[in-house]
Amino acid sequence: MSGSTDCWTAAGFPVRLRKAGEREAWGVGSYGLLHVRDDEAAEHGSEVRVLRMVRGEVSEHAEPLLSPCMPVLEDPFPG
Repeated sequence: MSGSTDCWTAAGFPVRLRKAGEREAWGVGSYGLLHVRDDEAAEHGSEVRVLRMVRGEVSEHAEPLLSPCMPVLEDPFPG
């Protein structure tokens, strides 16, 4: 992640994402996982990444259970 980004969750609550390693005072007790697949990222095009928040601190990790996307999640294109 290159910088701060606002996004909306499925429940409609606003969330502010920050670069991995940054911490917000309001998020010290927060935790959660966000799985991301960015097929336009050359270095991670075929893998799912996990943004992990623990005690308000965000870190980025590879997700070995869902990567590589082909053949784990999708069938290879024929031809």
